[in-house]
Amino acid sequence: MPQSTEVPVDDLYASLDVETRIVVQQRTSEIKTLMRRTAQDIVDIGQKLIEVKERLGHGVFGAWLPVEFGWSRTTAVRFMRVAEQFKFANLANLSIASSALYLLAESSTPESARQEALQRAEQGEHITYRGAQEMVAAQKAMPMLEGHVGEDRYLEGGSRQSGQVWVDLACPEQPPSMLVSEMPRDVVVMERQATGEAYQATHKMAVHFSSQTVEHYTPETIIAPTVACLGEIDLDPCSDGGEPPNVPAHTHYTAADDGLTHPWHGRVYMNPPYGREIGDWVEKLCAEHEAGRVTEAIALLPSRTDTQWWRRLRMYLVCFVQGRLTFVGSQDPAPFPSAVFYLGQDTARFCCAFGQLGDIYRRIETEEQR
Repeated sequence: MPQSTEVPVDDLYASLDVETRIVVQQRTSEIKTLMRRTAQDIVDIGQKLIEVKERLGHGVFGAWLPVEFGWSRTTAVRFMRVAEQFKFANLANLSIASSALYLLAESSTPESARQEALQRAEQGEHITYRGAQEMVAAQKAMPMLEGHVGEDRYLEGGSRQSGQVWVDLACPEQPPSMLVSEMPRDVVVMERQATGEAYQATHKMAVHFSSQTVEHYTPETIIAPTVACLGEIDLDPCSDGGEPPNVPAHTHYTAADDGLTHPWHGRVYMNPPYGREIGDWVEKLCAEHEAGRVTEAIALLPSRTDTQWWRRLRMYLVCFVQGRLTFVGSQDPAPFPSAVFYLGQDTARFCCAFGQLGDIYRRIETEEQR
């Protein structure tokens, strides 16, 4: 297992000048007080993190986070994004779930979705993660009628704007259904009409690329071997929130709890949302395991070997699931292959539990790579 390189807290502060040490220790105390996590608290935490980062610099800031809070850089970035995006908003008396706030603060979220959420919160509505998802998806689906920009062209008949692909149904080079099924992003199909009206793609594959379907709930074909391998599951940090929960764990963090901001422990099963934040979940799992707080873990993930988060897991055992999984709530197999990673020492037990699902591999380093 990779070893943690966490710096002792005394050594960290001993390297700082007196003024910086006093300010950083004060901000540390304030952040810990604010960790009850109301919406305004998250903004305040983010602002203090920004100040500390400016004082410490990137390298020392990265060492300070796990020493004081057990956080990775990605967790801190989530707080700082909220502080940046909502720095002019007064969230003190608004009811916005922390997970919704993080989603609304993402750089890919349209500003119109943020403003809608604030307006609805000011009218007394509690903004949940699911509600924020729906607002973001609706705003992303709004037609953009400015026309195509040359340097943003994705292919003949389409353009890339704000993370979406717009496909012109009049494109003669390729059938629209083929274009839609091949595009790994939110897809909106625009019909060339005199009115300029648009409608959302209804091709059956398009829904799998929608921001509304980043959650894929674990089928029993994965839960059973997971329990066989781990014995028991202490924590599911990405729980579906159902009653009873889909995964039989002792502790569940739902989207409203925001598992990325809590400490993890023991034997963990993780099936995270498959959207842009998947890298944050992988980093959190690896960091908690490498720090010794997570003793064993199994992670069900899409088999995306070309991503940076996949490389973060490359030293761990992986089972490439044969065929396509049918996730809970879906009648059709997923449009992507799946992989199951094991973080732990009992490799024989993992192979015994998952060997029937697919081939299991371990990365071998060459002499040059060591």
